[in-house]
Amino acid sequence: DDCLIAAPDARTAIAGQPPTGEVVVETVRGRSFNVAADGFWQVHPAAPETLVATVLDLLAPQPGERAADLYAGVGLFSAFLAEAVGGSGSVLSIEGDRRASDHARVNLRDLRQVKVTPGRVDRVLADLDTMADVVVLDPPREGARKPVVDRDFAPDVELVWGWKDELPEKKLVCAGKHLGGRASFVSLD
Repeated sequence: DDCLIAAPDARTAIAGQPPTGEVVVETVRGRSFNVAADGFWQVHPAAPETLVATVLDLLAPQPGERAADLYAGVGLFSAFLAEAVGGSGSVLSIEGDRRASDHARVNLRDLRQVKVTPGRVDRVLADLDTMADVVVLDPPREGARKPVVDRDFAPDVELVWGWKDELPEKKLVCAGKHLGGRASFVSLD
Protein backbone atom coordinates (compact mmCIF):
# COMPACT_ATOMS: atom_id res chain seq x y z
CA ASP A 1 0.00 0.00 0.00
CA ASP A 2 1.14 3.54 -0.70
CA CYS A 3 1.46 5.97 2.16
CA LEU A 4 -0.88 8.84 1.33
CA ILE A 5 1.07 11.41 3.34
CA ALA A 6 4.59 10.53 2.11
CA ALA A 7 6.50 13.19 0.22
CA PRO A 8 6.84 12.40 -3.49
CA ASP A 9 10.61 11.87 -3.10
CA ALA A 10 10.42 9.96 0.22
CA ARG A 11 12.62 6.89 0.63
CA THR A 12 11.71 3.69 2.39
CA ALA A 13 14.18 2.03 4.77
CA ILE A 14 13.72 -1.65 5.50
CA ALA A 15 15.06 -2.93 8.82
CA GLY A 16 17.81 -5.50 8.48
CA GLN A 17 18.83 -4.49 4.96
CA PRO A 18 22.25 -2.93 4.38
CA PRO A 19 22.54 0.77 3.51
CA THR A 20 22.10 1.62 -0.14
CA GLY A 21 24.94 4.13 -0.34
CA GLU A 22 22.40 6.59 -1.66
CA VAL A 23 22.98 10.28 -0.90
CA VAL A 24 20.28 12.83 -0.13
CA VAL A 25 20.95 16.54 -0.61
CA GLU A 26 19.50 18.90 1.99
CA THR A 27 19.62 22.69 1.68
CA VAL A 28 19.89 25.19 4.53
CA ARG A 29 20.36 28.93 3.98
CA GLY A 30 21.14 28.28 0.33
CA ARG A 31 23.93 25.83 1.15
CA SER A 32 23.73 22.16 0.08
CA PHE A 33 24.62 19.29 2.39
CA ASN A 34 25.16 15.71 1.21
CA VAL A 35 23.78 13.23 3.74
CA ALA A 36 23.73 9.42 3.54
CA ALA A 37 20.14 8.36 2.83
CA ASP A 38 20.27 6.25 5.99
CA GLY A 39 22.33 8.82 7.92
CA PHE A 40 21.22 11.42 10.45
CA TRP A 41 19.46 14.65 9.51
CA GLN A 42 16.83 16.57 11.43
CA VAL A 43 13.38 15.14 10.72
CA HIS A 44 11.42 18.38 10.90
CA PRO A 45 12.12 20.41 7.73
CA ALA A 46 12.45 23.69 9.67
CA ALA A 47 14.73 22.28 12.38
CA PRO A 48 18.13 22.80 10.70
CA GLU A 49 17.45 26.49 9.98
CA THR A 50 16.03 27.05 13.47
CA LEU A 51 18.98 25.32 15.16
CA VAL A 52 21.57 27.19 13.07
CA ALA A 53 19.89 30.54 13.78
CA THR A 54 19.75 29.75 17.51
CA VAL A 55 23.41 28.72 17.70
CA LEU A 56 24.59 31.77 15.78
CA ASP A 57 22.42 34.07 17.88
CA LEU A 58 23.52 32.51 21.18
CA LEU A 59 27.22 32.37 20.37
CA ALA A 60 27.56 35.40 18.07
CA PRO A 61 30.81 34.09 16.56
CA GLN A 62 33.13 36.87 15.40
CA PRO A 63 35.70 37.10 12.60
CA GLY A 64 39.01 35.59 13.67
CA GLU A 65 37.57 33.37 16.42
CA ARG A 66 38.37 29.67 16.82
CA ALA A 67 35.31 27.41 16.80
CA ALA A 68 34.90 23.73 17.63
CA ASP A 69 31.91 21.77 16.35
CA LEU A 70 31.78 18.53 18.34
CA TYR A 71 29.67 15.64 17.03
CA ALA A 72 29.53 17.69 13.83
CA GLY A 73 27.70 15.23 11.58
CA VAL A 74 27.83 16.33 7.94
CA GLY A 75 28.93 19.84 8.89
CA LEU A 76 25.71 21.81 9.34
CA PHE A 77 26.96 24.03 12.18
CA SER A 78 30.58 23.96 10.95
CA ALA A 79 29.55 25.61 7.68
CA PHE A 80 27.80 28.56 9.27
CA LEU A 81 30.39 28.94 12.03
CA ALA A 82 33.03 29.10 9.27
CA GLU A 83 31.12 31.83 7.47
CA ALA A 84 30.89 33.80 10.72
CA VAL A 85 34.56 33.47 11.76
CA GLY A 86 35.73 34.11 8.22
CA GLY A 87 39.08 33.33 6.65
CA SER A 88 40.98 34.72 9.64
CA GLY A 89 39.21 32.29 11.98
CA SER A 90 39.13 28.51 12.18
CA VAL A 91 36.64 25.70 12.74
CA LEU A 92 37.50 22.24 14.01
CA SER A 93 34.74 19.83 12.94
CA ILE A 94 34.87 16.46 14.73
CA GLU A 95 32.50 13.55 14.01
CA GLY A 96 32.62 9.89 15.05
CA ASP A 97 30.68 8.49 12.08
CA ARG A 98 33.14 8.02 9.21
CA ARG A 99 30.52 8.41 6.45
CA ALA A 100 29.18 11.62 8.00
CA SER A 101 32.77 12.93 8.25
CA ASP A 102 33.37 12.06 4.60
CA HIS A 103 30.22 13.97 3.66
CA ALA A 104 31.32 16.90 5.85
CA ARG A 105 34.64 17.02 4.01
CA VAL A 106 32.75 17.34 0.71
CA ASN A 107 30.12 19.72 2.11
CA LEU A 108 32.76 22.06 3.56
CA ARG A 109 35.44 21.81 0.86
CA ASP A 110 35.06 25.47 -0.11
CA LEU A 111 35.69 26.67 3.45
CA ARG A 112 39.47 26.51 3.93
CA GLN A 113 39.22 27.54 7.58
CA VAL A 114 37.45 24.25 8.44
CA LYS A 115 39.40 21.17 9.46
CA VAL A 116 37.23 18.01 9.36
CA THR A 117 38.54 15.34 11.72
CA PRO A 118 36.87 11.92 11.88
CA GLY A 119 36.99 9.93 15.11
CA ARG A 120 35.48 9.60 18.55
CA VAL A 121 35.24 13.13 19.89
CA ASP A 122 36.79 12.35 23.28
CA ARG A 123 39.74 10.57 21.67
CA VAL A 124 40.35 13.23 19.03
CA LEU A 125 40.26 15.98 21.66
CA ALA A 126 42.66 14.04 23.90
CA ASP A 127 45.22 14.05 21.08
CA LEU A 128 44.86 17.76 20.34
CA ASP A 129 46.11 20.84 22.07
CA THR A 130 43.21 22.89 20.76
CA MET A 131 41.74 26.01 22.25
CA ALA A 132 38.41 27.42 21.11
CA ASP A 133 36.50 30.65 21.56
CA VAL A 134 33.22 29.09 20.46
CA VAL A 135 32.04 25.50 21.05
CA VAL A 136 28.98 23.74 19.66
CA LEU A 137 28.19 20.42 21.32
CA ASP A 138 25.37 18.47 19.69
CA PRO A 139 25.89 14.91 20.93
CA PRO A 140 24.14 11.78 19.73
CA ARG A 141 21.35 10.23 21.77
CA GLU A 142 23.76 8.53 24.16
CA GLY A 143 25.20 11.93 25.08
CA ALA A 144 28.69 13.34 25.27
CA ARG A 145 31.41 11.54 27.16
CA LYS A 146 32.68 13.05 30.42
CA PRO A 147 36.14 13.98 29.02
CA VAL A 148 34.41 16.05 26.32
CA VAL A 149 32.18 17.92 28.76
CA ASP A 150 35.05 18.45 31.22
CA ARG A 151 37.43 19.76 28.54
CA ASP A 152 38.91 23.24 29.08
CA PHE A 153 38.84 24.88 25.67
CA ALA A 154 40.00 28.29 26.82
CA PRO A 155 40.02 30.17 30.12
CA ASP A 156 36.98 32.23 29.16
CA VAL A 157 34.78 29.54 27.57
CA GLU A 158 31.85 28.02 29.40
CA LEU A 159 30.25 24.93 27.97
CA VAL A 160 26.48 24.91 28.27
CA TRP A 161 24.72 21.65 27.50
CA GLY A 162 21.70 19.48 28.10
CA TRP A 163 20.91 15.90 27.26
CA LYS A 164 18.03 15.15 24.96
CA ASP A 165 16.28 12.97 27.55
CA GLU A 166 16.25 15.81 30.09
CA LEU A 167 14.39 18.17 27.81
CA PRO A 168 10.60 18.28 27.77
CA GLU A 169 10.17 17.96 24.01
CA LYS A 170 12.88 18.30 21.38
CA LYS A 171 16.62 18.38 21.68
CA LEU A 172 18.77 21.39 22.38
CA VAL A 173 21.92 22.13 20.51
CA CYS A 174 24.48 22.65 23.20
CA ALA A 175 26.73 25.62 22.81
CA GLY A 176 29.37 27.39 24.75
CA LYS A 177 31.12 30.74 24.75
CA HIS A 178 32.31 33.13 27.36
CA LEU A 179 29.00 34.42 28.66
CA GLY A 180 30.15 37.02 31.16
CA GLY A 181 29.68 34.67 34.11
CA ARG A 182 26.11 33.75 33.28
CA ALA A 183 24.83 30.63 31.58
CA SER A 184 22.31 30.54 28.79
CA PHE A 185 19.98 27.65 28.08
CA VAL A 186 17.48 27.60 25.24
CA SER A 187 14.91 24.86 24.66
CA LEU A 188 13.44 24.43 21.20
CA ASP A 189 10.18 22.55 20.66
